[in-house]
Amino acid sequence: MNKIYSTLLILLLSLFFLTNTAFAAKQITYCTEGSPVYFVPSVASDSASFDAARALYDPLLKTKQGSTELIPALATSWNISKDGKVYTFHLRKGVKFHTTKYFKPTRDFNADDVLFTFDMQGNKKNPFHKVGNSAFNYYSSMNFATLITSIKKTDDYTIKFTLSRAEAPFLADLSISAFSILSKEYGDQILAQKKDIMTISNQPIGTGAFSFYSYKKDSMLRMLTFKDYWAGRADTDRLTFLIVPNASTRTIQLEKGDCDVVAMPSPADVPKLKKNPHVLIQTITGANIGYLGINVTKKPFNNVLVRQALSYAVDKEALIKAVYRGYATPADNLLPPSIWGYNNKIPKYKFNLKKAKALLVKAGYPKGFSLRLWAMPIARAYMPNAKRAAEIIQADWGKIGVQVKIITYDWGTYLRKLNQDNKEKDVFFIGWTGDTGDPDNFLYTLTSCSATKGGSNYGYYCNKKFDALLYKAKRTSNIKQRASYYKQAQLILAKDAAVIPLANASVINASRKRIANFKPDPGNNKWFSLMKVK
Repeated sequence: MNKIYSTLLILLLSLFFLTNTAFAAKQITYCTEGSPVYFVPSVASDSASFDAARALYDPLLKTKQGSTELIPALATSWNISKDGKVYTFHLRKGVKFHTTKYFKPTRDFNADDVLFTFDMQGNKKNPFHKVGNSAFNYYSSMNFATLITSIKKTDDYTIKFTLSRAEAPFLADLSISAFSILSKEYGDQILAQKKDIMTISNQPIGTGAFSFYSYKKDSMLRMLTFKDYWAGRADTDRLTFLIVPNASTRTIQLEKGDCDVVAMPSPADVPKLKKNPHVLIQTITGANIGYLGINVTKKPFNNVLVRQALSYAVDKEALIKAVYRGYATPADNLLPPSIWGYNNKIPKYKFNLKKAKALLVKAGYPKGFSLRLWAMPIARAYMPNAKRAAEIIQADWGKIGVQVKIITYDWGTYLRKLNQDNKEKDVFFIGWTGDTGDPDNFLYTLTSCSATKGGSNYGYYCNKKFDALLYKAKRTSNIKQRASYYKQAQLILAKDAAVIPLANASVINASRKRIANFKPDPGNNKWFSLMKVK
């Protein structure tokens, strides 16, 4: 069936390129692994949505291509008060919003748009607060509801954030695509015309280098180059996302020239691609982690001995060889080694079935138990093939008496179920690619108590001592002191076996050589506005 599907998809894509030469013009075609779940960045948490967001929108500040250095975007500069609680942003003037067939702006970007963007996330009375079922993952995970006490505009181009406490990662957090700025005027138009509030996502308006043209789920997203982009017009006329879930099919399309850039090429295809004179492969160490989340609120997973047993029964070396094809390193920690503050002295769960079995006996499960293991249906930067990885783990856990049923859903449903307080959820594949290069972006976002409520802590782990260390790290700007707190926190997390770290994957970029200035990024970001077409 996979071969039939791949053949049909190749034929359909070939037909697309034959019949759409008029649209193609000077075009960059990006073959992505899945459909964007949302076009409102604040409710997104998947890479396909954020790839689109970086083309359509801008945040107040962003990271420099290929690094974690913060640079101006919609804010040209900022000031921080001595107590670290007040951030004043000076906004860029002359920034245009997109003009489309469904919206024509009458003014430039200003402070009202910043207020609108954050109010829809933090204010339950805002008409757009229910967009995406109010699942503002980043806003919730970072506890912005209690951190931000007020946001006020001094004038149209000056805005002031007042915090309840000093927050060292705050600037870096605002560079995340989830906090890209939306148009208040467009929101007002949607309400005035009594349209569904999801219109703001289904027909997006931003200030980015590309504007929305059309979208068909599981097929194609088309964007037009925005000639009035504040940072300068992109070096192309069109940007097209082709949704191609199968990694092997993406490889074929890249070799044929139907794709200029591909998302998450299969590590198994890299040797072949390296031999193609028209393809460029670039690989760097990624700031990512693939891991197994555990619903620690359920029996038997609320028993730390059970979680430790499962941890000892995962053969990470086998996963690296069979799933990552060597393009990864085994992970012992939720925080990647490439992020400062990494602790290499935490307890390590080396593959040991005998020890795992003994822990289950000690926990009161000498005959084992059964569980559901969720595996995502598509490749991720941190996990090329979750189904194959699940089969390997299923076999090893079976040897200690743990019977595993592998379950999957389409990607959108998978993410929604992770976000729900789902009693069916036992153990699940998930991962994270760093947004900012700050340890807080991993540890607080993924495992803090605050992140259990609408955030990205899908296993509901909550340890007050662990949280206290994270808060101490947030409240000091001294890097050495912050690193010390994070290292202590990692010890607690590892002893609790709250998650099972699997691997830190390499970032593999694959593109046609006609595309210049496509650079590897630790966070796997795609900066389409900076790409050049030869």
